Parts: sequence; C-alpha cells; structure tokens
Amino acid sequence: MTGKPIFDDTGNYLGYIGTVADVSARKAAEQRITRLAHHDVMTGLLNRTKFTEHLNNCVARLERYGAPFSVLFLDLDQFKSVNDSRGHMVGDKLLAAVAKRITTAARDTDIVARLGGDEFAIILPNDCSPEGNASLAQRLIDLGWPSV
Repeated sequence: MTGKPIFDDTGNYLGYIGTVADVSARKAAEQRITRLAHHDVMTGLLNRTKFTEHLNNCVARLERYGAPFSVLFLDLDQFKSVNDSRGHMVGDKLLAAVAKRITTAARDTDIVARLGGDEFAIILPNDCSPEGNASLAQRLIDLGWPSV
C-alpha cells in the first residue's frame, strides 16, 4: 500500500491518492520455494543442504560455547531390494512411513533430515550423552518399522 497527500494549485489539501496491491500470492509462492529448497519433497523432512546448515551451526556452537550435540545416522538395509521387487512407488511409501516414524520418536528439539536415498539423520542439539542417544534409538526400535 502506498499513498501521498494531494493539494490543489493554491496549496489546499484535497486528500490522499494511493494504490493497493495484494501480494499474498507472491508471498505464498516465496514460502513454497523456500520450503522446497530446504525440505525433501517425498518425506517433508529437512534435506541434506538444510541438515548440513544445522550441523555447521551445532559445530560453531560447540566451538564457541562448548554446547554438546549428537548425530545419529540411519540407513535402511535392503532398501534397494524393496524398490527392485516391489517398485519405486512402494519404496517411496516406505520412505515416507519411515520418516513419519522417525519424527514420532524424535523430540521437538531434535533435527530430523532425509539425506538422500534411504539415509536419514538426526541431530540432538545440546545432548551428547550415551543415555540420550540410547533413549532415542530405543524409541525408534520400539515403534517398529513399516512392512511392505
């Protein structure tokens, strides 16, 4: 929205003239582009680029403040055989289901990402205790894994 006062030739105030533009569609498109740049389309998790950014931030916090963190990597064994025997649609559904289960097991403060293919990672900021890592790993195990 922009506007300015209008005066006649003698300097008498006549009012304002202005324009209004609806930018909500442009803002929504910008948000969508940002989301696509930072998230994996299939799972909705952070992508490798955004994960690396978070990891670099954690390393910087460790170096500057001594703030500990942990990183857990998950790789699905035999995933290629699922794609080969059941097809990529089933493989994609399996990846989405795994992502959902990882997100369910993770805490709100944990950073979950799909790095690519069948690889996932979790950053546990401010936690590098064996107990914290074991607790998350146990939650992941307790949820079980989807079958195809």
